[in-house]
Parts: sequence; C-alpha cells; structure tokens
Amino acid sequence: MTVDAELEVWRGSWQQQTAPAAGDDLTRLVARGTRHMRRSVLISGLVTVVVGGIFSLPATRPPSPDAWVLTVAVWAFLAAAWGFVLWNNAAVWRPASETTAAFLDLSIQRARRAIRSALFGVALYLAEVAFCADWFRRHDPSGLLVPWRAVFMSGAIAWLTWGATPVLGVATVWYVLRKVREARQLAAIRQEGGGNRPV
Repeated sequence: MTVDAELEVWRGSWQQQTAPAAGDDLTRLVARGTRHMRRSVLISGLVTVVVGGIFSLPATRPPSPDAWVLTVAVWAFLAAAWGFVLWNNAAVWRPASETTAAFLDLSIQRARRAIRSALFGVALYLAEVAFCADWFRRHDPSGLLVPWRAVFMSGAIAWLTWGATPVLGVATVWYVLRKVREARQLAAIRQEGGGNRPV
C-alpha cells in the first residue's frame, strides 16, 4: 500500500473513530521511518569512508598544495553533509510520548525534514560538481596529480554525472512534492482528531 493510500485509510479511521487500527498503522509507519533513518546514517558512513579515502589518495602521491586543496575540500563537503544530517535528524528519532498525537507530530516533522534534506542535497551536489570541475580544470589539467581524473571527468563517468543530473533533479522534485503532500495529509489527520489517545 502506498503512503498516500495509507494516509487516506487513517483519515477514514479517525473520522469513524476506529482509532486502534489507525494507531497500529501509525506505529508501523514510525517504526519504518526509524529503520529508514538508521539505514541512511549507515550508508552515509560508508560513503564518507569510501569517498574520503579515494579523495585523500592524491594528497599522499606526490604531496602537493593542489592535492591538499582537493582533499581538504572533499572532507569539508563531507563534514557539511554530516553536520546537516545530525542537525536535521535531531529530535525526530522517536515520538515525545506514546499517543497518536505524538506519533502524528513525529511523522509530520519527518516529512518536513525529508523535504529540507532533499533541498540541501541538491545544493551540496551542485556545489561539489562545480568545485570538482573547476579544481580539475585549474589545478590538474594534465591529470598528473590525480591520474584517475580522466575517469571522473571524461567518458562514461562524465556522461553519468552530467546525464544523471537532470534525472536527479526530476526525482528530487517528485520526492519533495510527495513529502509535501504527505505532511499536509498528516497535518489534516492531526487536526481532524489525532488527539492524545494511546497507540
């Protein structure tokens, strides 16, 4: 069942005052969201190790100021991403209490923060692509500092980067619109009677 369909079922349950079924569904939604957040943090950790490691190699062979600029910039982007993740996920790991209102409030906050996360991701992606393209053009046009530069800036990977950008843009718009709709539906359910009943 899609999230939209689930939300419509809950809305009907609230209106008919059959809260236990809706409360069970809401509990499952929150638990699924918590699992998703944990997976996202784990995947982000793996990406940090892999990307940070790959882009730290140029600073060691041969050491040069230009290679250090690249390494520091990559780690700065990673630190910005982690700072955002920690800030954005603060206070949305669990509901404030075991009531339908608290579970609905948490679900609304998660939807809104997912929107914020998607928009931050777009901004960070564009900043990273702009920085890397400019750095390679200015500091390593021959590919001596980063011999595998050509892999990232030409051929299949370049096509993937530039070809995937519009696809990512469309996917982000779709995701943000879906989360906006989800937040509105949850807020409507909350206003229609998602009160302080226990879940």
